[in-house]
Parts: sequence; structure tokens; C-alpha cells
Amino acid sequence: MKKETKVEAIQVSLHCDKCPGEPELISANIQLTSNPPQHLYKCPKCLHETFTPLHYPHIKYQKINHAPITEKKGGKKK
Repeated sequence: MKKETKVEAIQVSLHCDKCPGEPELISANIQLTSNPPQHLYKCPKCLHETFTPLHYPHIKYQKINHAPITEKKGGKKK
């Protein structure tokens, strides 16, 4: 059985907590080959650097409600 649920898309971005106005950090296009891989991001104002295992910005999905929209039953025809 398949269930469909409404979701909303939320963009998650990385911001500098050291600068006033908290500008969005920019990818430096550098990836460490650690496990998990780490991605380098830099602040455009203060040049603060941070590594993170996630790519930014990325999309996160959140359920709007827990009630299913439709139910689809899979199976073989007789």
C-alpha cells in the first residue's frame, strides 16, 4: 500500500554568526576526503571559514499534516 502526504519545502541555508546581519556563507568549492566528507564555506564579509558535512543551501521537507491524502493499493490483477 502506498500513502501520499502533503509536505512543504523549506530551504536551509548557512549563515555567519560572527558578523552583524548574519550574511549567508558561500561555498569555497573545497571538499575534504574525510568520512563523512566535509565542505568548506566562507563568510563574504569577515572571511570566517567553517566545515560541514552537508551541502548548503539544501531543501528540507516537513509534513503539513499527518492525515494521508490518498491510499493506493498495489497488487496483481486477478
